[in-house]
This record gives sequence, structure tokens and C-alpha cells, in this order.
Amino acid sequence: MSTFYSDFSCPLVRSCAPYDEVPVTAYRWHPSFDLTVLQTTVRSRAVLRKSAAVVPDGDPVTVMGFPNWHSFGDQPLKANTHVVQQRTIGGSSLASVGYPLLAGTSGGPVLNSEGRVTGVVVNSGTSPVFPNSFLAIGHLDAVVAAPLKAV
Repeated sequence: MSTFYSDFSCPLVRSCAPYDEVPVTAYRWHPSFDLTVLQTTVRSRAVLRKSAAVVPDGDPVTVMGFPNWHSFGDQPLKANTHVVQQRTIGGSSLASVGYPLLAGTSGGPVLNSEGRVTGVVVNSGTSPVFPNSFLAIGHLDAVVAAPLKAV
């Protein structure tokens, strides 16, 4: 079980110039995953398309995110790796990758070879249960269906 941090008094900061700050207006989270969906007033400038197919063991994937992002000088993660193994834990399909994911990467998309989202990172390399893993896109419904809570 992850510990949820619900103090959204700090604004959300854009990860690239001009580093705009916007307030979080609401959130959704699921107690079984290190993943929170935030609602803000920002308009989306890009769309990630999801994949309907499950990525099999050995297939290439690209993991994106902001591991241990502490300053504006830190660089985002873009790691080309592959799926090592898959397991079902607590009714959710997880896949582990052959790359040491650092804390802070959670919530980052995992893209298949076509550039479509096949999952979202939920466990870093320090996870005692299934390290370096992502939640398959089809199982995100539990997080997205969680009740929306106003800040």
C-alpha cells in the first residue's frame, strides 16, 4: 500500500520553459498504486494515445518520467528498454522492465514500439513487491474511476 500525500498547497509546475505554476483543483487516487490523477485549469497541449494491445515479454518499450526531479536543471527520463516479466498482483496486471526506475518516475507513461501508451509507471527500483514495473493501460480504470476529490 502506498502512502498518499494530499497536501496540494504547492502549485503544479510545468516541466519545461516557461515553468508556469498552476493550482491543483481536484485529484483522484487509488490506495494500491503509487499514482494520483490531478485536475488543474491548464489546457492540454498534447495527447497520448493508448494501445489496446498488451506488450509481451521481451518487447521494446520506452519509459518516460521525471525521476528524483528536484530542480529545473534536472532532465526528464527517456529510457529505451524492454519488458522483462509480467505478473498479476492484487487483480492488476503489472509488467517489469529491464531498467532501474528511480523514485519520482511514478505516473510516467510507458510507450510501445508504435509510440502508444501501454502502461503507467507505478513502482520504482526500491519496490519490495515488483520493482521497476508499470501498470498495464487496461488496469488504469480503477484509478481513473476513483472519486474526484476537491482540493
